[in-house]
Formats: sequence, C-alpha cells, structure tokens
Amino acid sequence: MQESLSIVIPCFNEEDYINILIEDIKESFLDLENLEIILVDDGSANYLSDNINPQQELNIQIIRNDINVGQTESLNKGFKIAKNSVIGILDADGQNPPQELRKMYNLLLEKNLDAVIGYRQNRQDNLFKTIPSKIANKFFRLLSKSKIKDLGCSLKVIKKSYLLSISLDGDLHRFIAPILEKRNLKLLQVPTVHLERTTGKTNYGLNRTIPVLIDSLYFYFTNGFLTPKRYVLGKISFYFLSIFSLLSVFVLYQKVYLDIFVHRNPLFLIAIVFLLAATQVFFSSFENK
Repeated sequence: MQESLSIVIPCFNEEDYINILIEDIKESFLDLENLEIILVDDGSANYLSDNINPQQELNIQIIRNDINVGQTESLNKGFKIAKNSVIGILDADGQNPPQELRKMYNLLLEKNLDAVIGYRQNRQDNLFKTIPSKIANKFFRLLSKSKIKDLGCSLKVIKKSYLLSISLDGDLHRFIAPILEKRNLKLLQVPTVHLERTTGKTNYGLNRTIPVLIDSLYFYFTNGFLTPKRYVLGKISFYFLSIFSLLSVFVLYQKVYLDIFVHRNPLFLIAIVFLLAATQVFFSSFENK
C-alpha cells in the first residue's frame, strides 16, 4: 500500500531558487498521488508567496513567520499542519536534489522503515562551513556514541507520528536523527548527492557550531532527551553539593588539626561557590518540566 508524502521546506530569502526547486520536486514525484508541499517562509525580506509561479500544478501550502524564528520552529509548524502520514524534509537552497528525497522515500516504503536519514557523501561547501561542521559532528559522536554520520544533512524521510512524538526547540532540528535513533526506531542512513550552492547566501557560520556543542551536552545528560530535565538538573545539583561537602570536611580538618583559619583558606571560598551553584541549579530544576 502506497503511503502519502508531505514535503516540509523551511525558506529564508530563497526566492531566487524556489520555483526551480518546485519544478524539480514535480519531476521527481510526478507519479505520487496526494503529494503535499509545505513552504515555511521564515520571515524573508520578500514574501515568498509573491515569488511562487502560479502555473505550478502542485498542492502547495505557504505559511509565513512574521519574524525569522529559525529552522527548528519553522519545521515544527510544517510538521503540525502536514496532512500525510510520511514527512520529507528538504532545504530550499538547491544543494539537496529532490531526486535524492524520492530515493529515500522509496526505501522507506520498500524496507518498511520508520525513517531514512541522509548524509552528504561529497559535500560541496567551503572550508568555512565544513570544518566547524566536522568538529561538531565528531564531538557529538564521541560524547553520545551515536552512529549518525551527519547532523547537518537536512534530507530526511520520517513517519509523521514519530516526528510529532518528539519535542524540538532551539536548534534541535539537527538532532532529529539521533533522537529517533535513541528511541530504537527502524532507521536507515543513506549517502546523498550534495550540490554547490548557486543562488542566495548561506546563513551558516561559526556561530552555528556553538548551539550544536551545547545541545550535544544536553543530549548526553538527558540520554537523548529521554530523561526529564529536572532529573538531570537535580543530579548536577547533587554532584555540586557532594563537592561542597567534601571540601567542607577537608576545611574543617585543616582548621582543627593544622590551625588554618577559615577566612584565610581559599578552599572554603571554593566550597561556598559549589554550595551556591548546587542551590541555584536545584531550584532552577522546578522551572523545567
């Protein structure tokens, strides 16, 4: 039985290429019934809806964010309104050919998978983009023991029910694949063609690496977001409190047996810092569900 597909495409200032992309999608999915394309205009300078060729014979929905809220929130909006049971994710910059998405979609159906995840086999980007990306990927895999090869590849085909079952915020769209991996779903990674960007301007830079590193730590401490935040913060608070207790005992020993006055002992100040940190982290855990 043939599934149905909704393709969610976040767009930011990609009006120069969008009609070419839609035409490529049309050619790649010509035989697919009930295909749905959801374009999420993420606060582009020019309204994306004003640049879509009205002759396109496809089911296209366009939703617009009043301001630029980022790729994760844009994808979330697309996922929620998608009508079909399978969702494909595609960037609007033309570097990921829709033909690759079609291959992944076919694999999902043929092998009865929950998700097919792409990784860029021969990435066509400059060193300014590839080096920070490789560092972030290496750090994440080292920390999490994940087998996901490429956090930055947008090409994905996933059953809608699983996408709606996970909570995404910040820049966590990059962690969709490892989050699904942690949930032991039937997931397949496949190499995909990656093309050189020919239009528009990239929004990726060194500043994008920092959120990945932070979210990698977050992923590690929460066991792939399976452990509630408050328990993670509670555990960290307990560790800080334990360090405070050990330092306090040692400071007391120094006072009683070595005549080292507390107000002259830097270890006492360090212990107080850990006590304050433990208190702050513990009470902040009540604000995180």
